[in-house]
This record gives sequence, C-alpha cells and structure tokens, in this order.
Amino acid sequence: MKLNRIAAFTAAATIAPALFLTTPAAAADTAPAAVAAEPFLAFKDFPTSFTPGGDWTNFSITMENRTGETLTDFHASLGVREGWSTKEDIKPGDVEVEYYAAGRWHPVELRFDSHSFDGNVCPQADPVPGFDNWYLNCPAKIGDLKPGDTYTLGLRMRFAPSAPAAKYLLTAAGHIPTSASTGKYPLPVFTDRYRFTVQPAQGAAATS
Repeated sequence: MKLNRIAAFTAAATIAPALFLTTPAAAADTAPAAVAAEPFLAFKDFPTSFTPGGDWTNFSITMENRTGETLTDFHASLGVREGWSTKEDIKPGDVEVEYYAAGRWHPVELRFDSHSFDGNVCPQADPVPGFDNWYLNCPAKIGDLKPGDTYTLGLRMRFAPSAPAAKYLLTAAGHIPTSASTGKYPLPVFTDRYRFTVQPAQGAAATS
C-alpha cells in the first residue's frame, strides 16, 4: 500500500544517518558511482525547546533545487520520535502541527505510534481531511522552482500541557518528483536530524 511505503520512509529518516556513519569506507581503488544531484531539504528556524501549554512556534521546511531541472511539486513526510527512556508515551492531543498555504494555516493530520508521531506536508490549499487521505493532497504544486532556487513551506507547532517532558528528534523525508522519478512518490531525500526538548517553563518547574 502507498501508506505503508510512506510510513517506512518516515521511519527510515530516523535511522538512515546513523547507518551511513557506520558504513565501511570504499576501497581507494574503487571508482565512485555517479550520483545525480538531488533536491536538498532542511528545516529553518527550528527551536531547540518547546514549553508544554505554550503558544505556536513558527519555523519552515525548505527545498533547495540542486538538480539541473525545474521542479514543480513538493511533498515531505515529517517524523518525530520521543526519547526511548521516556516512560510516558506522546499521544493524540499532546501536539499540533500546521502548515501555511493560500494565506491561512491548515492542520497537519498526525498519526501516533509508540513514542512517535508522523504526518505529511505539502502546500495543499484545500486539503481533504484525514491522515489516510494524504495521497489525495500530496504532492502539491509550487510553481516553477528553477535550478539554484529555494522553496519554503511555513510550519508551526505547539505542545499541550499534557505533552510528556522529554527529548525528541525531528526528521523529514522529501518525496520530490523529478524527470528521473519512476512514479508519483519517488524514493526520498532526507533532512538532517533536529534534536529538541519539551520541558516546563522555569517558573512552573520550580513550583511543581
């Protein structure tokens, strides 16, 4: 199913960088394989901490076009994992994520699993609600992104007072159609891993 495929990509975003670090170096006499240039994804202005019950925190996901062609669509899967040492599981209602399109904010439909949650984002101005309907919304058109240009999608997130105080890790996998793609949902390109904490404000922690 398409849903399982995207879920697998999201999970892979968390572990792939670590796997790359443990891969043995290629022999010196081995010619490197030619690799086509890919779009480069990153988060911008992402905070290192959130306060449970706090206001929205704005940030964005960006895509730099490092290919030699014009890109016209955008789709990324966000994945957040809670530290394994945390006893309390993050659950629906603990966190909200929204994206900005067509002059207003739209909720990102989230799916929760053991110590984690994920969701799909693209600049869909009139999204069909429901997590399982992501394929009806993404990818979405972004106009013509020329080689060397950067696309930015505004995001924001906030945690409810019930959110577990813990360490978290954010990653994203971008499914960006190019001329080399073999289907609507190509193999992903990954962001770096972004570490953050959810912790009470100093005053609240002192009185608890």
